[in-house]
Amino acid sequence: MLFLLTALFLQLPRYVVFAHPVLPDSVDTSIEPTQLLLCTGPHFTGDCTHQNVTALGNDHCLSLDGTAMSVQPGSGLDCMFYANGVCRTFLDPAGESLRLFYPGEEDLSGRWSPLSYSCVQLNGTVFAEEAEEGDGV
Repeated sequence: MLFLLTALFLQLPRYVVFAHPVLPDSVDTSIEPTQLLLCTGPHFTGDCTHQNVTALGNDHCLSLDGTAMSVQPGSGLDCMFYANGVCRTFLDPAGESLRLFYPGEEDLSGRWSPLSYSCVQLNGTVFAEEAEEGDGV
């Protein structure tokens, strides 16, 4: 029995995976046209995550945890971010929502951190052509 335990112990390092922390300079900030990049620090620093977005329209509300300090929608998305978790504005639409498309907002520290969002796809719309030409919102 001792022989089996010793053999198992010697084989264990082959199966152990060691995690290495990712430095902010090495974070992959490239995104697909239908992805959303969310980072906990300004200028796309801190912990960054990529979310695949199903752009179903204005009635499809997705929640966030409120830690995003920089946001970048993919080039194929037009997204509306909200200060509440229900994708609605109540008293002040300009102060409670933020419309973003690529390249997004790299520093939300002077504003509120979004708690929800909804996106629509830009492909094939007049707005997409205007945004690509620089005449967008």
